[in-house]
Parts: sequence; structure tokens; C-alpha cells
Amino acid sequence: MLKNKILLLLYLGIISFANDKLEIKFEFNGGTGVMPVKVSRNIRENNEIVHDLDNYGKKYNLGLDIEAYKKMEVVKDLNFDIGLGLNGGYFKVTDVKERKGYITEARNTLVKFKQRFEEIKNDPTQKEEAKDLEVSIKNITNNIDELYFDGVYINPFVTTKIEKKLDNFNVYIGAKAGISTYFSDYFSKTHKNTNGSTYKYPMQLHLDAKGFLGVGYKDIVFIQGELSYPNNFGGAIGTRINF
Repeated sequence: MLKNKILLLLYLGIISFANDKLEIKFEFNGGTGVMPVKVSRNIRENNEIVHDLDNYGKKYNLGLDIEAYKKMEVVKDLNFDIGLGLNGGYFKVTDVKERKGYITEARNTLVKFKQRFEEIKNDPTQKEEAKDLEVSIKNITNNIDELYFDGVYINPFVTTKIEKKLDNFNVYIGAKAGISTYFSDYFSKTHKNTNGSTYKYPMQLHLDAKGFLGVGYKDIVFIQGELSYPNNFGGAIGTRINF
């Protein structure tokens, strides 16, 4: 008797799951916020290796999402959806957090070197100094520009949302959680501070948790706002297909 009840429940569960709909979602998204960077520092005084997470500065990102949801109707016109997704795209550092005055000092030095170079560049008796200044200006400029690096990222994630149908519109709220991996030439180099200590960047894996709120029209097009950890906000627009 118990066996028959269990088989009946399994059968009803399979039938219910089979009747649930599948949704494929494509979105173009963008955002801005904090750029977290893992750093391995070699402290010169005691040759100690220190690993920490640095709030590097700010970035913007542009990417594409593909998501697949299993749609489960809770009550009429109200769905609970679970799914998997993959996001990838481009990022660019737009603002760098000051590092013990290094950036300000470098920019001030650059201004002084450029002024001096303009004063002596046409003086034949100052050729050596002008040449040295030209090299220094190029190196400092490259060091500053290098701080504003760019790269690509990829983020597989799990996602869930609750969706309510209102005539021709669908209103939904949900969340995503995954691991973002950032790739950049900047991470492959060893860098040096003005105090003689060095630092480099290991593989950049970061937790990415995101909440979103959106509205769709006739199961065809949607627009949504997003807020994610750590301190990022953005938006997305896209389309979806229901089976």
C-alpha cells in the first residue's frame, strides 16, 4: 500500500515537472561599481608574502547573458523559476583608488618633468638632460596608464526568480549567484611600489551575488535593474523564448 502511494507521488511529480515550461533568456547588460582585486604582496623588509583582497577602484562592464529557467506555476499567473546561466563580457577600470599618495605624486612629477623638458628641449647644451627627461616622462606615463587596465570576464551562475503575469506584462524579482573570473594582461605582471615592495595578482576568482527586478512585455522583450555584491549596479535588456 505504502509502495503504491510512493509510486503515485513520483508519477504525479514527474507529470507535474513535465508540464512545467522551459524559458531561454538572452540579455545584454552593463554596469559599474567596485573592482575587487586579489593581491599577493612581497614585503621588502622581511620578505613576507601577504595575500589580501584589494578594493582597487571602479570599473564598468558590458556583457551578454544566456539563461535557462524551469518555470513552475505556483498559482494561476504566478511562477517560481529556477535556472542556470552564463555571463561574459568586457570590463575597464575607470577610476583607481589612491595608494599612499603614489598616483598624485607620479602625476605631479610628470607635470614638473614636462615643464622642464619644454624649457630645455631646444637647448643644444642640455641634450643629455632632455633625453633623460623624455625617457622618464614616457615611463611615468606608461605606469599611470597601466593602472587603468581592461580585460574580459566570465561568470557561470545559478539563478531563481518569482514572476507575476499582469495582462500583457510580466513583473519579476530574482537573484543570481556565481563565481566571476577576470582575465587581463595586467594580472600576469609583477609590479613594484615606490618603497621597494613588489606585488602581483593571482588568478582573479570572485563571488558574484546579484539581485534583479524587471518587467517583460508579452514574453518577448524585457528590461531590468540589477544590484550586486560588491557595490555594483547596472541594468539589462533582452528577449526570451518560452517552450
